[in-house]
Amino acid sequence: MLKPRPDGHPPDPAAPRRVALSVVFTGASQGVSMIAGGVLAILVAALFGSTAQTDGFFLAYGVYSLLVLVAQSTRTAIPARLLETETLFGAFDRYLAGAALLFLASGVALLGFAGPLATLLTGSDAGPAHAAAAESLRILWPAVGGQLFAALAAAMLGVAGDFTRAALAYAAGGLATIGAFLALHGPFGIRALPVAVVIGTLVSVCPLAHGLVRIGWRPAPAGSGALGAARIILVSSTSGALSQVLFVVSLSVAARVGSGDATLYSYAYFALGLLVALVSSSVSAVLAAPLAATWDRDPRSLRPVVDDVFRTGLVVLAPILAAAALLGRDLAGAVLGKFTHTEIAAVWRAFLILSPSAVTALAIAIPLVALFALGRYRAIALVAPPIVALHVALSVVAAVAGSLVLVAAGATVGSFAIAGALLGILYGREAGRAVVHLVRELARVALPAALAFGLPALLLLVRGGAALSSAAWLLGLVLYAGAVAGLLPAHRELALRLLRALGTRPRALEPSAPS
Repeated sequence: MLKPRPDGHPPDPAAPRRVALSVVFTGASQGVSMIAGGVLAILVAALFGSTAQTDGFFLAYGVYSLLVLVAQSTRTAIPARLLETETLFGAFDRYLAGAALLFLASGVALLGFAGPLATLLTGSDAGPAHAAAAESLRILWPAVGGQLFAALAAAMLGVAGDFTRAALAYAAGGLATIGAFLALHGPFGIRALPVAVVIGTLVSVCPLAHGLVRIGWRPAPAGSGALGAARIILVSSTSGALSQVLFVVSLSVAARVGSGDATLYSYAYFALGLLVALVSSSVSAVLAAPLAATWDRDPRSLRPVVDDVFRTGLVVLAPILAAAALLGRDLAGAVLGKFTHTEIAAVWRAFLILSPSAVTALAIAIPLVALFALGRYRAIALVAPPIVALHVALSVVAAVAGSLVLVAAGATVGSFAIAGALLGILYGREAGRAVVHLVRELARVALPAALAFGLPALLLLVRGGAALSSAAWLLGLVLYAGAVAGLLPAHRELALRLLRALGTRPRALEPSAPS
């Protein structure tokens, strides 16, 4: 494993083999963790279905996930700051102290105000949803501390060149959460969910702490700077946490639409999260340190790597979204055990409406890392209030209409607002050109995909059924592969080319081959 140099400075973060392996291991970690979360969600659906108690847990988990995103933002935001310091471990200790302050502050909310917070989330001061939400908030608090430490440790290890340990640690934590839930759901009931999350977090923390010790870190007093570090963590998390704030607002509105609707919306949003993790999040986490060290800070020079990531993600997304449209309802019926046909249809519709958010997440994957490298945290924070205000207004409309579809539509509009704001901050007056370019790239993949999958889908207008839906998707996949090979030959090679391009500084920002 590569360690920091004795003078406290990190090694070259753009070493070819290390960065390429970082992509592989971080992507694998994201995939395994999301798969573990999917298995847990399926188990919850099979054992509990969609109830007021599951609503309460998912509402509490939404708040917990907001705090987790604050922690996880450090994996992309903090490496650039660590690279600027003279003493790597000293800076790391200051961020740990700042995280400790945030952990104590979160305890005031999750422990001291669990009841009022549950009332705000559920819209009621009593009942099973309120009770489950309040209890889950209290149980989940220790996991917040574990997530803050784990994310900082993963960022530190990433700067030192070790992404493997973090990948395995997060995957092990996800698997441990599943095992703990299966062991405890009988005697604990719905309470087993937050308890299992805490256990899984502790499993993730242990190997990360061991990794820090191996590279030479020893806990030391942070001295001054803890408040400043906490502020940087909070401000740098604005972009990532903003989407989760919108989700919590949407989830609270869904809870008011009807009993069990918060659970249904959570499943649709989780499926979206799986797509986002697979196509954009792992890239952001891995590129943070190399981009911070090698980028010339000119937004125009980002175009080649933005194109590579966006095109690659679109090529992967298209057949997945087609499968969701053609097979999603049947697949959901197979895995969501106790859900009714009406509930399954609601999850399916909500996911389809939310799915464009995966494209916006992909579009800002690299620009977001660039903003972190530039330290534009305050500018990001300033755009948050108007976006939240817009989303709240749309949520009020959805609540009045009592429509889960409108809840999802409001969230999708919010994702476009976030993407537009971040691109505006990065590119300034050139933002319009950047957006037009991304729209053109989207059309280059979306139009062939629509034709390839749309033509076989016409068969379903004549006759439905799972077997015919599967046949239509498979036929569309063949047509789509042929269209990509014939019309966009360079796109087919982008995944491997991207890994090679990330290996060294000059190639990281070289233009792609024309296609």
